[in-house]
Amino acid sequence: MKAIIYGVVTAAALGGAYVSYQQKTEFEASIEELAGVNQNIEVQLGNNRNKEKEVEAAKADYDTKNNTLLDANGDLEVANKDLQAETRSMQAIERKVASVQTELDKQIESVKQIKELFGAENVELDEVGGFITDLENEVTNNTVKLEDTQLLVDGAQKAVDSNNEGIASVKKRLADRSARIASNSKSGLVTAVNNDWGFAVVNVPTDMPINTSTKLMVRRGSDLIGRLKISAIEGSRLVTDIDYKSMKPGVLIQPGDQVILQKPVAN
Repeated sequence: MKAIIYGVVTAAALGGAYVSYQQKTEFEASIEELAGVNQNIEVQLGNNRNKEKEVEAAKADYDTKNNTLLDANGDLEVANKDLQAETRSMQAIERKVASVQTELDKQIESVKQIKELFGAENVELDEVGGFITDLENEVTNNTVKLEDTQLLVDGAQKAVDSNNEGIASVKKRLADRSARIASNSKSGLVTAVNNDWGFAVVNVPTDMPINTSTKLMVRRGSDLIGRLKISAIEGSRLVTDIDYKSMKPGVLIQPGDQVILQKPVAN
């Protein structure tokens, strides 16, 4: 029995020793494997650090190139602005040149017209001074002649004005004479008669020459039948006294009889 127990214990001890050895071997293998993993990790970490350095270097290179590009863009923008300014300046110069050319063309055309006006097509620019002096002398001489002519014209105009005034005066006298002659043919008309009081009312034209001293004749048909004396003038109506001594026997003035001037107005 003891032998069995001892055998069992021995077997157990041997088994435990084997298991312990086996575990040690496995542990050592695990340690070695872990060391290999750690070494791989270190290598990977080293690679990662190298990659990080490369990334940092690439980033730094990118930043440098980006800054260079930004600087180039800034320089390009400044250059574009300078180009635009130069373009505007050039355009302004071109406009000024065009304006000067236009003015020069006008001046050339003016000189040409002046030459044509004064018959100086063959006069060169260096001869213009002498040509102008000759023109000024000619203008002075012509001015003197013009002043002399103007004096003659003024004298003639005064004579014409005087003659015109005389003609106008004669025309006025003729017109007044014609009006007076025409007025002698005017006649009035008896509109009312009062033989008891010895007066008659006569209507006359407004242009018939009448005043309080005018003497009138009464006409019936072609016969003169009596005279009237003006006692009052009321516009175109006359109040007259009948001169019965001048009346034909048995004849009385009636409404409708004509009234004319006893004595025509002198011409």
